[in-house]
Amino acid sequence: MWGWLGKRAVLTVKIVRITDDSTYPVFVEAEVHSFQTGTHRLVDKLPIFTDAELSLLPMPGEVHCTIVEEGNHGHLGPIFLVDTEEPHHVCDENGKPLRIWVEAHQLDER
Repeated sequence: MWGWLGKRAVLTVKIVRITDDSTYPVFVEAEVHSFQTGTHRLVDKLPIFTDAELSLLPMPGEVHCTIVEEGNHGHLGPIFLVDTEEPHHVCDENGKPLRIWVEAHQLDER
């Protein structure tokens, strides 16, 4: 439909808290919103989400993902089912890769 199916993309997230500062690099929690299922939390090392130094939270970040399905949701326009397993195996707070529907403005094709 839009030609993103099977491609890698960058999903915008918001880094909201430090989960473990006893390691280097520190582990942080990032939030991402799905119009369909609400807010989801991802946990990983800070460099997975940003190259920037840790600053005042919340701060912007991003996570690499794969587009596994494309669709159209009326007034929302193009929507995409993304999976965070590839390329960095980024998981939610339960240790599972995230697979959610997001809007096009949340993604950047890089």
